Amino acid sequence: MRLRVCGIALVAFGALASPAAATTEVIKASDALVWDRPNVAIAPGDTVEWTFDGTVQAHHAAANGASDADAAWASFSSPLGVPAPPASYTFQNEGVYNFYCSVHKDTMTGTVTVSKAPVEVPAPPPPPLSAQPLANDAPADVPVETGVALDTAKPGLTAVSAKRRGTGARVKFKVTEESVTGIVFSRGTKRVKTYAVSGHGALYFDAKGLRAGKYTVTLVAVDLAGNRSKARKLRVTVR
Repeated sequence: MRLRVCGIALVAFGALASPAAATTEVIKASDALVWDRPNVAIAPGDTVEWTFDGTVQAHHAAANGASDADAAWASFSSPLGVPAPPASYTFQNEGVYNFYCSVHKDTMTGTVTVSKAPVEVPAPPPPPLSAQPLANDAPADVPVETGVALDTAKPGLTAVSAKRRGTGARVKFKVTEESVTGIVFSRGTKRVKTYAVSGHGALYFDAKGLRAGKYTVTLVAVDLAGNRSKARKLRVTVR
């Protein structure tokens, strides 16, 4: 009888000691060109979600280099947008994963540390001086301009072409005004690579390290006011 009671106790303890439920950590982007949480620590099986609510500039989230812990991480890249749609990734393996917004790669960088053991995460850096209030700041009446026309014109995206170049492809295009142009390489329904190019006029971008095969290339330009061009699609074969 004593052994039986111990067995029941062990079963009950096992039920109580089941693994904790997976969680989702949220990282928010801002037009100050920083992430609100550039460094997060999670456990295997947890998810990180990047959100862009309230932003009026083109942003996205993408892997900033490969990770030995997860080969699939290298191809993670969410669509550009104003505001961009939320993006998420579930991390199964322990390791350190670097991410960034490729449009603002000088300041919008961060890391996700995946570990079964607790990890101390450094506090985020203070906002830039331009975003910090001064002691003598006081509300002031701001005159409201009327009759100012809003920019609703879509940027023109023309002369689009793509040709094989080495183990990749060169994409050429023209944009009529200052914009961020998103370039997406897809195979079937799978998004393989996403790039962002800033500027206007005649531009080009060399996509490198593509596997051999046929790709659909989609381009969309987003101007400073958030107006989106008509999507342009073409095909290219990499050998």
